[in-house]
Amino acid sequence: MTDLFLIYLLSAFLTGGAWVAISTIIAERLGSRLGGFVIGLPSTTVVSFLFIGLSQSPQVASQATTVFPLIYGFTGIMLAFYAILSRSHRFSISISASIAAWFILAIAAVAINASFAESLVGYLILTTFSLYLLKPAAGKNQKNRNMVSNTKMQLLSRAAFSGAIVAAAVLASYYGGPILGGAFAAFPASFIAGLIIIDKTSGIGFSRAMAKSMALSGLTTSVAYGIAVRFLYAPAGLLYGTIAAYTVSIIIAVPIYYIIRKFW
Repeated sequence: MTDLFLIYLLSAFLTGGAWVAISTIIAERLGSRLGGFVIGLPSTTVVSFLFIGLSQSPQVASQATTVFPLIYGFTGIMLAFYAILSRSHRFSISISASIAAWFILAIAAVAINASFAESLVGYLILTTFSLYLLKPAAGKNQKNRNMVSNTKMQLLSRAAFSGAIVAAAVLASYYGGPILGGAFAAFPASFIAGLIIIDKTSGIGFSRAMAKSMALSGLTTSVAYGIAVRFLYAPAGLLYGTIAAYTVSIIIAVPIYYIIRKFW
């Protein structure tokens, strides 16, 4: 590994870890609805595509978005599966089975080698189905009634744990090439880390409720970011393309937040 490569990987570790740690604190203090919304905003996706673009080229990063919407649609299925399973099974079984389902579906999608148009159609179908299942399965918004102040060591532990998961996903996206790279850019690393942390601190019911807003936020803002990368990275370059793509996702995030707050 080159020094530059290690810097990229360390950046993924630090930014991913900080993002999830902050998001879980928001969830604990302000409720599952807002915490899930924040975790769902583009984070791992941004680092993964930027990493691919920096280490290879903006064109390769653009190509990696071909299968991205379809794979991200499987994240919605994973969260719905988790919400349903967690009603009758303990957390370890629910999250393990959900992650296994994501990998099985992702491997099948990579094998199919769908076009970008097919990927979008599949994403729309999967998103509609998963959100339909999630709303009743996840239940209502929850707030932590037994909130305990976190120590610095606890916060660092959260960040380190989350950062390791995010960095592993980013590393896989780098070595995977355009197709596998796009698949791992959609890997729900921050979602999984967030659910694990919240289950430990606030219970499985809280994490289940958070999965609902997490899904609606991620399935809209992160996928919008990936689509924007496809069309902006090559002509605008990495810096301006990243800024423009994130601007697109934030514009979409505003009405999504309103929907989550009022109706979801």
